[in-house]
Amino acid sequence: MKEKGNDAYQEKIVLSLLDRSSGPVGAGTVKEELRSFGYELSEATVGRFLRELDKRGLTCRVGFQGRRLTELGQRRLSELEEVSRFDSSYKALLEKIAASEALAFQDFLEARIAIEIAVVRLAAVKRTTSDLHVLAQKVEELKVQETYEGIKVVLHDFHRALIKASGNAVLEAVMELLFQKEVPVGGNPEEIAGAYMVLFDSIEAKDPQKAEEALFKCFQYVLAS
Repeated sequence: MKEKGNDAYQEKIVLSLLDRSSGPVGAGTVKEELRSFGYELSEATVGRFLRELDKRGLTCRVGFQGRRLTELGQRRLSELEEVSRFDSSYKALLEKIAASEALAFQDFLEARIAIEIAVVRLAAVKRTTSDLHVLAQKVEELKVQETYEGIKVVLHDFHRALIKASGNAVLEAVMELLFQKEVPVGGNPEEIAGAYMVLFDSIEAKDPQKAEEALFKCFQYVLAS
């Protein structure tokens, strides 16, 4: 097997190994774990990779016994697991949607909500300061809209910004297909703005679970007649 370069998946393998180990883990064990996943790395390469993890505060050395996961490393592992959770299933879903000529509205809405859950959970983990700035701006614009047409335009921009914040090209491709069918906007404009403010706050707080819950509230208010 060829030696592979460092990537997020390789990082996830190492952090996961340390997380489930009862004590410090040596470089030799790390090398064998990576090898089992197809990473044929030299001892020197593994050593450099582990030192980089130390430098980032994700791992720490315990004398000559090896390394253990830090609290920051545990948070990083959770982020990597969140990012990878949806990839394979949504690739299959993308193919299914692309092959379908038409969707009944109920089917469409269920698919839209399911995919938006993935989007907001990833956005809560991966969003940048720049993403937050755009999302906050859209929430402020939403507060001053007086017509449903205006609300619809701002919501479209908000959800596009969410997709960008998720950093997932597969989800972006799926959403581009779903955006071709509009979601009707109804309900109280103030309640809609309030619901999206809660969604923004949960993303800013990096809380995927609260973001998912807030998303459901947003859809409830938007679809209210």
